[in-house]
Amino acid sequence: MIIYNTTYSVSDKVYGSFLKWVKEKHIPQMISSGYFSEFKLSRVLTDEDQDGSSISLQLTAENVNAVSKWREQYGDLFDMEISSLFSVNVLYFSTFLEIID
Repeated sequence: MIIYNTTYSVSDKVYGSFLKWVKEKHIPQMISSGYFSEFKLSRVLTDEDQDGSSISLQLTAENVNAVSKWREQYGDLFDMEISSLFSVNVLYFSTFLEIID
């Protein structure tokens, strides 16, 4: 099992609408795709002086191949949707975490 972690840097001016979108649309789409089985949504706690907040979305997948298939099938649509809705007010990057215990 792996965790597909995406960390979002979210401007204060879109924070509420971003969280609503993630909870009501993005997470349900990810889970219903069949490539992910569980999720955790967290706020990243930092001492850094920054505009906005950082949010982490962790989705559990069977393996890296499952995430690759999701990216092939839905990745471009996701990138276009988040860009059209939030523009430069939401930046993000993704990483893979391997569950070892």
